[in-house]
Amino acid sequence: MPSKKPEFLRFNTIKEYINTAFGMRSSKGYVEKFTREFNSEIKNTLADAVKTAKDNKRNTVLEADVELAIEKHLGKKHL
Repeated sequence: MPSKKPEFLRFNTIKEYINTAFGMRSSKGYVEKFTREFNSEIKNTLADAVKTAKDNKRNTVLEADVELAIEKHLGKKHL
């Protein structure tokens, strides 16, 4: 496991998107919390998908592994 916290979503990307897509400004605290929470959820979801693959004695993560992990962490979605 990498020791550094991964940045899947970056502060500036979210801040710029809110400004461009919605024409609104956003507070630093809001964007930091948003990116921190979603980066954590992405990390946990990926870890569960990898665990499922390893539990099934595979070294490849499949779409089904990801679907199970997403359902567990984010709820049932039709992908």
